Amino acid sequence: MLGKQAGVFGATALAIGLKWARRPMGAKWLDLYGVSVLCGVGFTVSLYIGGLAFPAEAGVQAKARIGVIVGSLAAAVWGMSVLAYSDRRRRAD
Repeated sequence: MLGKQAGVFGATALAIGLKWARRPMGAKWLDLYGVSVLCGVGFTVSLYIGGLAFPAEAGVQAKARIGVIVGSLAAAVWGMSVLAYSDRRRRAD
């Protein structure tokens, strides 16, 4: 969850800093961070790789699946929280 948000936000910040891209009109850095956190909600490929990487023992693969699902849920909750906070700040201004 941490690596995905750091990579997406870092690449976005780098592209904006180097003038390769512009922030969308009205979007603040906190909004871009919230969206980058939501990028951690993708578990189809993670489940596939977990099935290939770990032995066919049911216990090990089940733990990998649980970890992927919990990580995706954590990214969803954290991302929605960041975006809700950003929206409250915007409405207060």
